Amino acid sequence: MKQATPEFRSLARSLLAQEAAGNHAPAEMARATEEACEKLRRQLGKGVGSEGFRVVLDRALAIAKAEFSFLESVEIETQAGCRLKGLQESVRSQDPVEANLALVAVLASLIWLLGVFMSKDLAMRQVRRAWPDIQLDEDIFGSKEVRQ
Repeated sequence: MKQATPEFRSLARSLLAQEAAGNHAPAEMARATEEACEKLRRQLGKGVGSEGFRVVLDRALAIAKAEFSFLESVEIETQAGCRLKGLQESVRSQDPVEANLALVAVLASLIWLLGVFMSKDLAMRQVRRAWPDIQLDEDIFGSKEVRQ
C-alpha cells in the first residue's frame, strides 16, 4: 500500500501543530486532526462534494490503519463533517510519540490522496487557502501559485 511521502508528513505535522496551538498531547492532537480534516472538507466541499471527500478520507484512514494498528477501531461518523469516531480513545493509551505519528499519517495521507486525485498543485492551493499562514516549500510542493 502506498503512503504519503515524508514531505506530506512534514506538512501534516506543521498543520497539526498549528491547529493544536503547540499542545502535542495525543488528545489535543486528535482534536486538531479532526479540525484540520474539517477545514479541508469545507475548502473542497464544492469541488469534490461531501461523499467524494468522505471516500478520500476513508482511504486515508485505511492507509494510516495499515501502519498503526491501534487505529483499527476508528471510523468516520456518518454525519457530515470529519468526526472520527474512536480517534481520541485509540490514541489515549498509546505512547504520545507513536500516537502523534499516527495522527500525522492520517492527515498526510488525506492531503497526499487529494493530490493524487485532484493534482498536487490544486490540493496544495486548497491547503494554502485553509491555512494561509503556513509556509510551503515550493521546491517540494509545486509552483509559486501554491503560495498565493
